[in-house]
Amino acid sequence: MIQVERVDYIRVPVTDIEKAKHFYGELLGLPRNPLPPGTLALRVPDVAEAKAKLEAAGVEVNEMWDSGVCRGAGLRDPSGNPILLHRRYKPYEQG
Repeated sequence: MIQVERVDYIRVPVTDIEKAKHFYGELLGLPRNPLPPGTLALRVPDVAEAKAKLEAAGVEVNEMWDSGVCRGAGLRDPSGNPILLHRRYKPYEQG
């Protein structure tokens, strides 16, 4: 089992972008993530270690990457949903 510290973000697919912007942005006050929808991002202490543990358990994990903000590696759950393992270099600002 890998150690997940928290869910850092979830990208939610929507059918009406204007209604979604109003609901999530104006009513709930959430900032919009400019990245594609449908991904669950899990913060882990060490991406390479989590990747190795999952691969040892038979899970196919993509190659690791570095965005300059965080390190990560992607995989899919048994239903094909994308999951991102990641670790930011700098913690999120509180607030």
